[in-house]
Amino acid sequence: MPKATAAEKVNDLFAPWTRVWDEGAVHKSFMPLEAAEVLNIKLSIRLEEDVLAWAFEKNDFYSVPSAYGLLKEDQMAAAMAASSEMTASGDSRSWSAIWALNVPPKVRVFWWRVLHNSLPSNSTTKMVEFS
Repeated sequence: MPKATAAEKVNDLFAPWTRVWDEGAVHKSFMPLEAAEVLNIKLSIRLEEDVLAWAFEKNDFYSVPSAYGLLKEDQMAAAMAASSEMTASGDSRSWSAIWALNVPPKVRVFWWRVLHNSLPSNSTTKMVEFS
């Protein structure tokens, strides 16, 4: 059963007026494994103000479309991992899972090309081979 969160902000987990973890506050706020991970985070000694940033956008701002795109990429990666044993002739169960994803058709076609070693290259006579 998760503990009630004692800290609302990361700053609440520091010893007063310092940039050092207050181990008691960390252990009070997290489960033992999580607390150990938090305490392993090295803290900056510079007392700069924190900023909010979203690493998946060039402008660092969160947007619903960027989160949606990230989720779709994760879905596709999971589907590809599940079908890693798929052969060129096709494992119909794995292929069905990929084809059933709610992604634009061009994304499914792209992955079909990847799985069948048929990505076009700069040369019109050569196809990219994956092994």
